[in-house]
Amino acid sequence: MKMPNFLIIGANKSGTTTLYNYLKQHPEIYLSSLKEPHFFSYGYDERCPIAEISPITNLKDYCALFRQACNETAIGEASTSYLNHPQAAKRIYSCLPDVKLIAILRDPVEGAYSKFLMEYRKQFDISSKQDPIHVFEQAVRTSSSIRMNGLYYKKIQRYLQFFTQEQLKVYLFEDLKSNTESLLQDVFLFLNVDEIFM
Repeated sequence: MKMPNFLIIGANKSGTTTLYNYLKQHPEIYLSSLKEPHFFSYGYDERCPIAEISPITNLKDYCALFRQACNETAIGEASTSYLNHPQAAKRIYSCLPDVKLIAILRDPVEGAYSKFLMEYRKQFDISSKQDPIHVFEQAVRTSSSIRMNGLYYKKIQRYLQFFTQEQLKVYLFEDLKSNTESLLQDVFLFLNVDEIFM
């Protein structure tokens, strides 16, 4: 049974999809074709109705995501819910105590606004007369989840209760944007794969 040896754990709207796509191109890295299985957040508890979130509801199905991995050094997946879910760190540790973890964090206000705009576009017609900035201000005032989403310290601390600092790499969205090559080289070194791959 193949299991991942690294996970991209989040945060939302911080470049995890971009990083996933870059890493997927490396010949020594295997990433599951399902980018966000959310197994350790939602699928781990078979009583949780998560069909709309993820089809992965048991360990056998989770392991099947990595069945096609061959000789790759690094095998992983990316689920942004792992950073937010209060039980994810403990669940990951119970199955994968030696796993390497990668988190990308973004300025909380920018991340919240980016997520808001994504949802706003789904709900409102582009020609809508509503000003998105005004709607966002209202949402921030009334939604504690928007305000809490950017409190990364407690979320990272949950992981450090179970994993060593050597197992966790934290990057910033701004560095992914402006120093892509050096950030990728550091990730490659962290995953023990060829760091000069472009």
